[in-house]
Amino acid sequence: MSPPKVPLIFRVGIVGHRPNRLEHADATLLSDRLNQLLSSVKRELSDQFNAQPTLYAATTPVLRAISPLAEGVDRNFADQALQVGCELCVVLPFVQSEFEQDF
Repeated sequence: MSPPKVPLIFRVGIVGHRPNRLEHADATLLSDRLNQLLSSVKRELSDQFNAQPTLYAATTPVLRAISPLAEGVDRNFADQALQVGCELCVVLPFVQSEFEQDF
């Protein structure tokens, strides 16, 4: 029974641009690609869990998306992550009151 098994948790994050730097970008295509990427990572995570059932704790694998939720790519990534069933972890780059004013 020792050592205890750990849950399978995989973290993925993104760094991107704000909308004023994305004026020529195809927002729909970006959303689709992010969704495809996150869905693929989630499937691979599940496949890894199923291929090694004795390696991890008997809990559902977790794909955790990390984003500071800035306008633009960061929020798009967060939206797509929630759509595919990821957990969302928001990293605040400064104190919450200042973050709320800026973003």
